[in-house]
Amino acid sequence: MLVADDAIRELLANEVVRPKVIERALDLVMEELRPDRQAAEIETRRSSDERRLADVRVRLANLTEVAAQGGAVPSVLEGLQVADRDRREIEGRLAALDRQVPRPFAFNPRQMRADVRAYVRQWQSLTADNVREDARAAGDGAPRPNHVPAVRRGIDADVRADGPAAI
Repeated sequence: MLVADDAIRELLANEVVRPKVIERALDLVMEELRPDRQAAEIETRRSSDERRLADVRVRLANLTEVAAQGGAVPSVLEGLQVADRDRREIEGRLAALDRQVPRPFAFNPRQMRADVRAYVRQWQSLTADNVREDARAAGDGAPRPNHVPAVRRGIDADVRADGPAAI
C-alpha cells in the first residue's frame, strides 16, 4: 500500500501540483473571471439573439398576413406555430441573459493567486505529514531515502529533486 501511495503522491507532485501547471491554471481562471470578459460574452449572445428575434418577428408577421388573406392552409398554420415557438424560445434566452448580468465582485487576481498558492502549500504540507505517518507505520519511523516532501519543494519555484521523490 505504501508503494501505491508513494506513486500517487509522486505523480501528483510531478504532474499536477507543479508550479507551472498551477500558474497556467490560474492564468486561465483569471481570464475567465475578468468582469469585462463576462459582460462582453453576454452582450455578444444578446446581440445574436436580438437579431434572431427580429427575423422571427418578421416571419411571424408575414405568415400572419398570408393567413389573414385566406391562405390559412396547414403549411402556413404550421409555419406560424414553429415561428411562435422560436419567438418564445429566444425571448426566454434573452430573459435569462437579463438575469445573468455580471455581478460586481472584488476581482483581485493577485489575492486570488496568493490564496490558491496557500491552499496548494497547505495540501503539500498535509501530504508530507501523511508520508511521515506512513513511514512510522512501516516500522522504522524514519523517512525513506531520497524522500523529498513537496512542502520543501514549494510552489513558487519549479524545482525537482534528484532521484525518486514522493510528496
